[in-house]
Amino acid sequence: MENNKTLKHRWNFTLKWEHILIVIFIIVNIINSNISPHYLNIANLLKTTQIFVEKGIIGLVLLLLIVSGNIDISFASTIALSTSVFALCFKSGVNIFICIVLALITGAICGFLNGFIITRTGLPSIIVTLVNLSLFRGLAFVLMKDEGVYGFPEKFIFIGNGKIPGTPIPIELVIFIVLAVVCGIFLHKSYWGRYLYAIGANADTAFLSGINVKKVRLILFTISGFVYAFAGILLVSRIGSVRPNIATGFELEVVAMIVFGGAAIFGGSGTLGGFIISLFIIGFVRFGLGLINIPGQVMLMVTGSLLIVSILANNFIGKITERRALSKGSNVL
Repeated sequence: MENNKTLKHRWNFTLKWEHILIVIFIIVNIINSNISPHYLNIANLLKTTQIFVEKGIIGLVLLLLIVSGNIDISFASTIALSTSVFALCFKSGVNIFICIVLALITGAICGFLNGFIITRTGLPSIIVTLVNLSLFRGLAFVLMKDEGVYGFPEKFIFIGNGKIPGTPIPIELVIFIVLAVVCGIFLHKSYWGRYLYAIGANADTAFLSGINVKKVRLILFTISGFVYAFAGILLVSRIGSVRPNIATGFELEVVAMIVFGGAAIFGGSGTLGGFIISLFIIGFVRFGLGLINIPGQVMLMVTGSLLIVSILANNFIGKITERRALSKGSNVL
């Protein structure tokens, strides 16, 4: 009897996706360390995080949207439009701090527009954000005319490329950690987080229970647009330039990170811990592939494969958990 309980406990442990992700993370690091003897250098690993930390910041708020049963695939275009406003203002001689504020406002307006259309029309978020993906990117090209803006101040460039004085820790990584803590408290420790899970599980039931679903969605999309713009500013600070095609291709990778982290694409489930582990797995996989000069197209194939595998694995685990719950219920009866 005791052995059966032990086996059940171990089975429940393995069913938690975060634990599986930890095992995958360890395997990825073992493989990468065999690819290159310099891989496990702490300074190199910390420097590598600069490549994907902006995607991680985007993923924090996109995770909240997906948990609530929504999705926003216009975030890369929001970044393009907000950074275009930033670049043109800077080019016109506007103080760079004001340029940043205007870019953040632009991002918030984009997010508000998404949320307003979704809540007023009842259209699915994927349809609305798909349309605005083209709209925002098109506006960026109209504003920039396919030209680039460079020559930003060194202090601004330092934010995206600098390190905490006396350490190898990138400033961007510290920013991400702070935002991740805030997001974790919001999602897992606040009543707003409970609202998001409730809305994602069943929006109609959440509304009947007293949650203002439209208000929550509108606020969430607006905040998301603001954070996208912030991530865009960090991206510009790191690469030192702005073009209207900035952040192109981010959509697949960020969504893959979230779904691979255990979030259900239809909402109602997902954890910050799973997303963060997934972020580092995919980031380090890309780094390892880069060490052996694998082309970017192959990296996209790997990312897409991870997305498919994670959806299938989560569905499989969900069905097993559901069967176990039903079996347990029938035994009680």
